[in-house]
Amino acid sequence: MKADFDGMGLADWVFPGFLFIVGMAIPFSFSNRFSKGQDLAQVSKHIITRTISLLIIGVLMLNTDRVDPELTGLTRTYGFAHVPRGFSDMNDYPSKDPKFFLIAGLRLAVWQSFASWL
Repeated sequence: MKADFDGMGLADWVFPGFLFIVGMAIPFSFSNRFSKGQDLAQVSKHIITRTISLLIIGVLMLNTDRVDPELTGLTRTYGFAHVPRGFSDMNDYPSKDPKFFLIAGLRLAVWQSFASWL
């Protein structure tokens, strides 16, 4: 919408749509976890861990452009290392996967590449 027009544009629909989709997904997520035999304590631990991880990733990525290379010794591109690290942390890997060592090696490589950016 133009600035002098009182109406709703595309951006005015995005956040309410996001909230609606997340609100609809929450009961399905809880149902799925409970059907897998997890109790409320395990689900709560997962929620808290995921929340803290997302907050840390968000803060680090948000502040990427504010890094002073002379003060910190970090380049401005160090924040891009958080994206693959975030994906490797957020994935739900099966505990009895036959490719356990491959997955562990890939996660270690991502963490190592993240550490090399620092």
